Amino acid sequence: MHESPEPILRPVTVSDLDLAYRIKKAAFKHHVDQVWGWDEDYQQQRHAQDFRPSTTRIITYLGTDVGWFDLRKHWRGLFLAAIYILPEYQCKGIGSSILQQLLLEARTKKVPLALGVLKVNTRARKLYEKFGFQVESETDTHYMMKASPHSTTSKP
Repeated sequence: MHESPEPILRPVTVSDLDLAYRIKKAAFKHHVDQVWGWDEDYQQQRHAQDFRPSTTRIITYLGTDVGWFDLRKHWRGLFLAAIYILPEYQCKGIGSSILQQLLLEARTKKVPLALGVLKVNTRARKLYEKFGFQVESETDTHYMMKASPHSTTSKP
């Protein structure tokens, strides 16, 4: 079996704001619709306010920008504030590769990696659990998950 090439990460520029929004909308609108309904104006406004080029990396796969993630340093460790991959590039091992890299970074720094996932996004939660994330708490809409720096990870 031929393995897929690894995704490449590139820094974000301010000009990537629109690209990041298009990827986020394609990857996430379905889930937001289920929970709150998608309000285009609100989502664009919130994206412009929350988007942080300094903590964000664009995911490139086979020469195409297919996703992005936002990894923030937090006083308790690392926090994966967002990760979005275009639907047509999901289930190709890209998310798994990114999670492996982020968990390695957390282990190297000896800190946990935390994230939040919408409860309706069951596929993402299953992926996180395969990598050793456990639910720490929950809200009405989200599970807050964490992987300790000592967690073992597996490649699904």
